[in-house]
Formats: sequence, structure tokens, C-alpha cells
Amino acid sequence: MADPFTAMLVISTVVSAASSMSAANQQKGMYAQQAQLAQSQSRSEALRVRQSELGYRQKGVEVLKRQRETLATINARTLGALDPFSGSVGNLSDQAYADGARDFQMNLDNALITHENIAITQKHGEMQASIYGQAGKSAMYKGYSQAAGSVGTLAMQGQQLGWFK
Repeated sequence: MADPFTAMLVISTVVSAASSMSAANQQKGMYAQQAQLAQSQSRSEALRVRQSELGYRQKGVEVLKRQRETLATINARTLGALDPFSGSVGNLSDQAYADGARDFQMNLDNALITHENIAITQKHGEMQASIYGQAGKSAMYKGYSQAAGSVGTLAMQGQQLGWFK
């Protein structure tokens, strides 16, 4: 094993195996960073969607405030009437309640839908991070397999050259 050809063969195999392992580690690191980025992006999107949810809830509160103001106006204008809950005054109150309840429920539904979108966004980020994690593991296995293949090839060539007699 002292001849220059043998030395070059061993050195090139060792360098090739080390290079494969180094590339695998670097690729795994890159995928780990992409996984962190995917999770950060999903958290950011979830916060943005959460802000929308809070906006819908705030609109619902505003609807209830307007409803209270409308009912107070109706009651104030009908103080002199004998029965504020009959005829047109009663209809106005009923309509104000119905409109307010419908608007409030719509905003509540929008908030609930938005809340579900937060969960979907977060799950998507977790899945994307998991995909990157798996890709990193695959890169490691591939790199180490290539390194092992290089060493195995060297062993076969050594056997053919009579190193193991």
C-alpha cells in the first residue's frame, strides 16, 4: 500500500467521504433554518389573523353599543305614550333588536371563522417545519450513505489490488 496510486486512492476516498458528510451537515442546517423560518412566518400570520379576529369582536361590541343607543332614543321619544311596546314604537324596538342581534351574530361568526384560520395557519407552519426537518434528516442519511459508499468502493478496489492478502 506504499505506492503513490494507492495513497492517492485512499486520500481521494477520505476527502470524498468527508465532503459528503460535511455537505450533509450543511444541508441539514439549511433545512433547520427553513423550518424555523416557516414556523416564524406561521406565527406572524397567526398574529395578523388574530388582529382581524379582535377587529370583528370590536365591531360586535360597537353594534351592541349602537343598539343600546337606538333603543334609548326610541324610549326617550316615546315617554309620553301610554304603551311604548305596541304599534309603531314596539315595531321600532323589535326591529332595532333584530338588526342589532343579526349584526352582532355576523361579527361573532366572522371572529369564530378567523379564530379557526389561526389554527389552520399554525398547523400549516408546523407541517412545513416538519417537512423541512424530514428533508434535513434525508440529506444527512444521503450524505452519510455516500460517504459509506466511498469507503466501500475503496475497500473493493483494495481487495482487487491485493491489499488484504
